[in-house]
Amino acid sequence: MKLLALLTASLLAFTVISTYSQTQDPKGRAAFQVKRNVLITDATGAKLGDQKIEEVKLWEDGTEQKITALSANSSPLYLEIVLDDSGSMGSQRANMTAIAQFIVENLEASSQVQIVRFGSNPQVRVANDWTADKELLLRTLDEVPAQAGGSPIFDGAWMALDQIKTAKSLPGDKRFAVVLISDCMEGGSKRKSNELLEELIKVDVPLFTVSLMEQVSRPGLPDPRFEEIMHRFEKFPHDSALASGGSVYFPRKGENAKLPVSESLKGLAIELQSHFVLKYTPTNQARDGKERNLRIEVTETFDGKRIAAIKGTHVVTLSK
Repeated sequence: MKLLALLTASLLAFTVISTYSQTQDPKGRAAFQVKRNVLITDATGAKLGDQKIEEVKLWEDGTEQKITALSANSSPLYLEIVLDDSGSMGSQRANMTAIAQFIVENLEASSQVQIVRFGSNPQVRVANDWTADKELLLRTLDEVPAQAGGSPIFDGAWMALDQIKTAKSLPGDKRFAVVLISDCMEGGSKRKSNELLEELIKVDVPLFTVSLMEQVSRPGLPDPRFEEIMHRFEKFPHDSALASGGSVYFPRKGENAKLPVSESLKGLAIELQSHFVLKYTPTNQARDGKERNLRIEVTETFDGKRIAAIKGTHVVTLSK
């Protein structure tokens, strides 16, 4: 799918910004910041790289936010795709493969990809060297490793970060990202969630999670126990997105389950092509677990209309 077509198709999920006043964290902690990926193009879909921060406006839940930083990086993308081959993913193998192939097919030609798999034998392994060969990557993704029990999600993501640290040390300009495709049912990692969150911040790489936890509809009133389980497995994806500047996608949740991958994950395809990162300190510092809605605009300049795409929602999870 071409970039312009992706942008056009995503207008419902990606928005094209009350006076700002800084709010302190209600529990007295340091105010948290949010990093979001932004794609800015002209009317033809061509990327623009000269955007001024004062020409960009952002709203969260209808309240304008002060953008504190806007940085650009148009270097080739080095992407780690982390796949969950554990036993709990048995019913989702085909979906996982289709999602990973969709991601590869919609990357820019210059993008380099490496695949990390966990839950097979050995438990965590690198499946290939960095490559831009999409045909090779699609064949690699067609492989179905034998399941070996356990679901060391944190160790799988850590392995991806280790590979990125090595790539960062090599010559040439690059930008990096990790996509984790999993049901997020952690089990067996040597690393802890807080260690991984700290490492994501240290390495400065966004983690995008595609959660394949089955979100089945149940008759009658919602089961509080079931909702609690869902929230528990969703916490790390949301926490890692906030810490790293990534995002979370739920292609099997609610109405998304009825959509093809190309629809439910078109936002992710755009984020992986985004070449701007903006930062802001939300006026709402409550860690309430509620979904927040974002809207962005770019002031029209002398060279014509500019279009900005940003993921329209994010969640700040409940405090412990």
